Amino acid sequence: MNGRRASAHKMIARWGGVGQLVRAGISRPATMARMDYTPKERASLAIDAETRIRISAVGVTLAPDHEQDVIVFGGKTFKMLMPPSGPSTEATIFAFWDVPVVGLTLG
Repeated sequence: MNGRRASAHKMIARWGGVGQLVRAGISRPATMARMDYTPKERASLAIDAETRIRISAVGVTLAPDHEQDVIVFGGKTFKMLMPPSGPSTEATIFAFWDVPVVGLTLG
C-alpha cells in the first residue's frame, strides 16, 4: 500500500467506519466516511447532493460504480449521483473515492 493510500485510509477509518457497497444483492465491505460539503463547495455544486461519501480504496477489489452500486452506511442507504472520483497515482490506482449521494427511502 502506498503512503498516500495508507494516509487516506487511516483518516477515513478515524472519521467513519465500515459500510457496504451493494451490487445485485451482493454486499462488499468498505471503509467509508460521510463528509458534509462546506458552504463554498455546496454553492458550486451543479447537482442536488445531500452529502458525499468518501470510500477508502484499501481492501476494495471492485471499484464503486454509480449505476450499479448503492451504499449502505450508518444505518442509511445512499444512491450515488455521479461516478466516483478522487486522487490517483495512475488512471486506475486510487487513494480513495469521493461520491455525491442522496439518501434513499426503502420500502
